[in-house]
Amino acid sequence: MTSATINRYTPDDEPLWSLLAKQEIGDVIRRRARAADRRDLDLALSCYHPGATEDHAGFVGPVEEYLQQSPLTQDGPRKAMWHAVFPPLIEVDGVTAAAETYVLAAEGVELDADRRFDMRVGGRYLDRFEHRNGRWAIVHRLLLWDWSRSEATTAPYWETMGFDPTHLPMGQNGPDDGSYEFFAGGADVRG
Repeated sequence: MTSATINRYTPDDEPLWSLLAKQEIGDVIRRRARAADRRDLDLALSCYHPGATEDHAGFVGPVEEYLQQSPLTQDGPRKAMWHAVFPPLIEVDGVTAAAETYVLAAEGVELDADRRFDMRVGGRYLDRFEHRNGRWAIVHRLLLWDWSRSEATTAPYWETMGFDPTHLPMGQNGPDDGSYEFFAGGADVRG
């Protein structure tokens, strides 16, 4: 189904409108998680409508300001991030929607050479969405914190198992990650 086909439906076409809205909203939530993990600022911004706000990790305000001081753009102690988002609960009401998404975030943090930690955080995103100009996007995101755990970093799995990491395709930040080439239709994604 093309976007032109999808966009011909209106809120009056319930329940098809609701079904298509939920699919697009779920895609936005997954793209936003990917943007954080790949540190892709443009991808992150594409998940929001202009004027959107963020209430995240002590910051409350415009999403552009949040993203500029977030791990997406800062070379801070976070050396790796990985977000797993679970299927969201989405309620559509015409051209607005609310979504609750459980998230598990894992981070590798290096405070200095002697203090490296692996951290896991469980929480939920509460997102308000609006349909504007033919697309669904976030207008407000609130992160609810549910639990966390930190532990000193140990040897990576591949080292423990005796794998040579130079022969493993490894994830990277930004467009050098193999997934960008993969989605562009490239055959060799070993980056």
